[in-house]
Amino acid sequence: MTSPSPGVLSGGQAHSEALPRTVAFVTTRGTPLKAGTTDQWIVAQLDTGEAVVAFEVPGTRVNDTTMVAKPTTPLPGNTTFKAFRWTDYSDIYQTTTDTDDVAPSRPEVVGGNLNFHDGTGACSGDSCGDYTSASIRLKTSATDGQTSPERIVYAIYFGTSGKEAQMKASAEALYMGSSISGDSTLWENVDNDWMNHDVFVAVAAIDQSGNVSERSDPVQIHVGDSGGCAMRKPPRYRRSSSRLLVGIVAVGWWLHRRRRVHVELQPRS
Repeated sequence: MTSPSPGVLSGGQAHSEALPRTVAFVTTRGTPLKAGTTDQWIVAQLDTGEAVVAFEVPGTRVNDTTMVAKPTTPLPGNTTFKAFRWTDYSDIYQTTTDTDDVAPSRPEVVGGNLNFHDGTGACSGDSCGDYTSASIRLKTSATDGQTSPERIVYAIYFGTSGKEAQMKASAEALYMGSSISGDSTLWENVDNDWMNHDVFVAVAAIDQSGNVSERSDPVQIHVGDSGGCAMRKPPRYRRSSSRLLVGIVAVGWWLHRRRRVHVELQPRS
């Protein structure tokens, strides 16, 4: 899984390490909202039983329920809390006395590409189905004064122009730094519809405290349908159309042969 799980933003396991007081969280569909609100999530509970309420970090929303959220005030230092993960407040963490309000270094995108996969190869038939993947190469992993490279999360922004990728309010995906490949490549599944468009990508780095870096300069990674009017269908549908055409030709040949045999069997006058 390349996306961070609900709970502590870094995706660290319970008890694995102490976290800064300014730690941020990831919300999903199951994360409870504060009663009477639509934009305040109860992301954790302190050992005193007090709820930890967090707000969306601008630019980190992926869909209606997944985003980075940050408490309005830092958690108490040297205290224990339980983070909400999947269905309950279960994962236990300890805070330090540290705070962090400095964003990571700005990533630099040096290239990338978009590929459509028709369900063949490693996955046979419809077991995986059609999907589109984006490969985004960074010059190097982002760095941060308090968050290690594998704990950094990358927000990926797509647009049909460089300006859109640079200014878009929502991200295409959040990507865990621990999943980044040895050559600093981010690999993520994206909506198949992007294959029909020119695609520009920009990337921002997010540390454990939810500080978001400046976005990289946008880079074009895909050239879409130059026709501009008709959407190109994925290969599966083109393949299905070909099969339909073959079927029509076969039926026509069978009817022609049947008619010919019928004529030849008629008694001659």
